[in-house]
Amino acid sequence: MKPEGTFTWDAREVAQALKITVADVRLYFTDGRRGKWEVRSITKDGIYFCPSYMVGSGRSFDEKGFLAKLRDIEGYIISDVESFPNIPFWIIPAAQVLKWWKSEILGTTTKISREKALELVRNR
Repeated sequence: MKPEGTFTWDAREVAQALKITVADVRLYFTDGRRGKWEVRSITKDGIYFCPSYMVGSGRSFDEKGFLAKLRDIEGYIISDVESFPNIPFWIIPAAQVLKWWKSEILGTTTKISREKALELVRNR
């Protein structure tokens, strides 16, 4: 079966944007075991920081699972998809999200509004 399409990346531009080396970009994007950075989008409905298995109908938030996830990752790459086609992104360390959680900024389930999310990422 033929591919549906091809994603094409300029490794130099990715490296420059993420402030890492081209070698690190290649290593990251070719290692299927990688998962130290969570990707999240700020939508019209907001954003959540808990693992995806805790979000949706019939699912519930588990603080222990959320905190375990924070210990296992480096952080989040957050994009504002509502700004398409020019989508800004922010790199937020897990330690920052933990501070927001401990300060009770993220509410009881880590889901916050779009407005609150943009305020947090812009003023961190």
